[in-house]
Amino acid sequence: MIRTIALIKANLKGFMRNWRSIFLLVIFPMLLIGLVFSSFSPEGLNRVSAGVIVSSPESKMLVQGLDFLDVTEYGKLEHCLGELEKYHTYVCIDTKASDVLTLEIYYDNTRDPVIWEIIEKIKAAADIVQEQKSQQIAQDMLGGFSQIGTRIDLFKSSLQDVSTVLDTYAVKTDNSIIKLTQTRNDLSTELTSMEQDLADIKSSKAMLQSNKDSYYRTSTGSLNDVVSQAESLNVTTYPETYYVSSIIAQAKSAKSQLNAYNTEADQEFSSIDNKIQRYEYSCQ
Repeated sequence: MIRTIALIKANLKGFMRNWRSIFLLVIFPMLLIGLVFSSFSPEGLNRVSAGVIVSSPESKMLVQGLDFLDVTEYGKLEHCLGELEKYHTYVCIDTKASDVLTLEIYYDNTRDPVIWEIIEKIKAAADIVQEQKSQQIAQDMLGGFSQIGTRIDLFKSSLQDVSTVLDTYAVKTDNSIIKLTQTRNDLSTELTSMEQDLADIKSSKAMLQSNKDSYYRTSTGSLNDVVSQAESLNVTTYPETYYVSSIIAQAKSAKSQLNAYNTEADQEFSSIDNKIQRYEYSCQ
């Protein structure tokens, strides 16, 4: 037993004097283990370098949401792809702005970082930008409806004023007819003046009706475009579905009111035509 212990001590002393054995069996494994653990640093995964092609307000908003990446902004896709080929960046993101935000992602699949985790985070940031854009579109459409309603009210008020003027003129004309029956000497002059006034009224009425028809066609066309654009959004989640359905309902309601007002205006113009015909008959 004592002899065995002496042999072990002798072997340990020989091993300690051999620095190569110490390096290979102790130091080198520790260095290797430390290198492996450092490669799994969370910071190394979270701060992957990325390039974003900034060509629209939506792409600027996307950059603000990619705080988990080391983002560099580029004006052209070719510049970012050049950096990707040189291994200076890991992924290039190009945005296509329209009614729906579309992303085109370019990356080198020969490199180590887990690309699917990064893509999912980029998609989540893009979804937030799309939601903000949908809300802005809804607000713009609602503002447009408010302006259309104001213009309709102003146009209706203008027609009512014209109708009042015509009624006033009708009273004056009736009084003139009574006076015409009292004297034959003034009949020719009064009839000539009345014919000119009737001609002026017919001209003003024709111009007003033409303006009304033009505005009606333009307004209904705009409302149809709003409904078509809202229905093409194809949203499936709340609150986007609520915003879109509200927009469509308000547009259809505005169109219904516009149709009712157009019918009412046509009836007023028809009444004016009947009055003019009656006055022309009186002048014969």
